[in-house]
Amino acid sequence: MNHHLQSKQMDVHVRLWDGAEVKTKYIGSEFLGHSTAIDIMEKMSKELSETGVNNLIQLSMDGPHVNWKVFELLQKEMQKQADKSLLNIGSCGLHVLHNAFRDGCKATGWDIEHILSSLYWLFHDCPARREDFVTATGCNTVMLKFCRVRWIENVTVSDRALKFWPYVTTYVELVNKGDLPDPKVKSFEAVKKSSKDPLFIPKVMIFNSIAREIKPFLTLYQTDKPMLPFFSEDLFQLMKGLMGRFFKEEPMKEATTVLKLLHIPLQDSSIHKDATKINLGFSAETCLKQLRSINKVSERQALELRMECKTFLIKLLEKLQNKAPVNQQLVRSMRCLDPRYMAESKEVCLAQMKRILHHLVGANHVEEHVVKMLLVLSHGQASVERGFSINKELIVENQKEASLVAQRLIVGHIRAVGGVTNVQLTKELLISVSGARQRYHSYLDDQKRANTKEKGVQKRKALADELDELKKKRARVQNDIGELEKSADEYADKAESSGKLTFITKSNSLRRTAKEKKASLQDLEKEIDEKLAEMKR
Repeated sequence: MNHHLQSKQMDVHVRLWDGAEVKTKYIGSEFLGHSTAIDIMEKMSKELSETGVNNLIQLSMDGPHVNWKVFELLQKEMQKQADKSLLNIGSCGLHVLHNAFRDGCKATGWDIEHILSSLYWLFHDCPARREDFVTATGCNTVMLKFCRVRWIENVTVSDRALKFWPYVTTYVELVNKGDLPDPKVKSFEAVKKSSKDPLFIPKVMIFNSIAREIKPFLTLYQTDKPMLPFFSEDLFQLMKGLMGRFFKEEPMKEATTVLKLLHIPLQDSSIHKDATKINLGFSAETCLKQLRSINKVSERQALELRMECKTFLIKLLEKLQNKAPVNQQLVRSMRCLDPRYMAESKEVCLAQMKRILHHLVGANHVEEHVVKMLLVLSHGQASVERGFSINKELIVENQKEASLVAQRLIVGHIRAVGGVTNVQLTKELLISVSGARQRYHSYLDDQKRANTKEKGVQKRKALADELDELKKKRARVQNDIGELEKSADEYADKAESSGKLTFITKSNSLRRTAKEKKASLQDLEKEIDEKLAEMKR
């Protein structure tokens, strides 16, 4: 959502070979009000008019249903135009991980995101309350804002919360005693409630521990380099590590491949460790032992915490089992391009390459440079996400859409060449710059002509609407005249047969009304002729 332009902004990037490197380049943005699959498809087709739909290999995206509908529409369009299919490697694996972590955290019922957000908002934009806090506790630390989109990036937020929490509990105690003013806000109520929970710190530590285990994977794949050959194995190791926190060793030894790991029944308690052996992470384990030693936490509470941690992990892993790109055979087979695996398992790599070729033949994508085509496949949306930060820096009030797109293109080129000093001032560039003013005036003239044309179209439409209304009115008047004359004739017949003068009076009255209607009909006919003449000009 572009809040300045008050429209939804869709940035379009292409991933391609640039010399000996795979690069992702921004090619433009489209701005939408409604964002149904058809709307997105129309805008995307406009952006891809130069590159052509025929040259597409893959559509990289995150996982909302509307995006899958766009994928389906684009697939049909490609089959229609080029008799080809898009390669499907699932939605962005990085988004899936963030969402899986979020679902796992929410499954515990700890409500950590609400509490950490409340810690931020309690003192944000409230100097008086912050002054009371600093004066009472001596803590100048500022709480960080919780990110509700990329959950695993909240490691620093949870770290800050752990350092911040002892001072917060002191602040809450002073407020309860009446030594400090009661904030009387929802954020304080949430913090106050959590301060009574002796397990809040271990819960945040578990949150932090699991996030830290996942974060290196995300950091590694926040790149435009061709990483898909390594994705399957790295995610396999990550999932296996998370499972190892609560799974027995035997099923872990049996899960030698990604496919086997994806089919492990996570809810089967018979292959789970004893609850007391569930790994909470070093910090959480240490903290829990300390709380147990001073009898702040009962054995039952400690056991419940471990079971909640297991719920966290199960929900997280279930999401990965169902949604991660490794569910696609093509992604798993891409491991054959990992040089380490080539040296280790030559025959398996050959079998995987055959499966890949089978996919390519089915999609009608068999070309001369197969490996280069495979390496250009995208493993995530990192470049698009980085683009949001660039947009934020460039957007200003009353900015035209074309200006934003132009600046994005400029920024993209400068970053691609490694800085402003590396931009080559070629003859073509200098000629283009010298003609910039002329192109600007040409653009204004085009806009003026377009506006004039649009006004003409709108005027013709208004005239057409008026003409339609006049014709309908004419039809109604003609119908009224016919009915009036018919009724007048009926009354005249009755007067002749009965000899009553009242019928003659009614008949004459109706004929006078019909005559008046005929006069108005002539005016309508004249008005219709004028409108027709105006439309022909």
